[in-house]
Amino acid sequence: MELQSRLRNLKKEREKRVQDRTGRIARFVDDGDVGAAFVAAEQIVRDENAIRILELLYHSCEIVVANLTYIRRHSDCPREINKAVSTLAFAAPRCPDILELWILRQLFFERYGDVAAADAASLEGFRGSFVDSEVAERLESRHARVPYVSL
Repeated sequence: MELQSRLRNLKKEREKRVQDRTGRIARFVDDGDVGAAFVAAEQIVRDENAIRILELLYHSCEIVVANLTYIRRHSDCPREINKAVSTLAFAAPRCPDILELWILRQLFFERYGDVAAADAASLEGFRGSFVDSEVAERLESRHARVPYVSL
């Protein structure tokens, strides 16, 4: 799945940023630039949040891929699949630079029409809030801003 590859690459990019910034913090402190060290530390927190979100989205993709045969053959959506589908659909508008999420979201809405009428901006729209709670919390937090990943 192309989305999984993209998520893996974005995660590696963020991990590299964390590693680079960690080294910079030490240099800033040595140079007495505590303000710059604090800013770099905040960026690390945001990047680590982004890394966790990317891991959770990747896991949701794995569930969908593992259940593709079931999804193709049945019109119902068991709880585990529903959680993965809902999580990916919920993340799409919060991760606008990850086009693959938008495409998947549209496919899911076509497949599971009752979700299509839901307001994608809220948790209520996703069949009793099946969205992974950690993903929802992290994407809704003021530190998230992960989704705006620019390559």
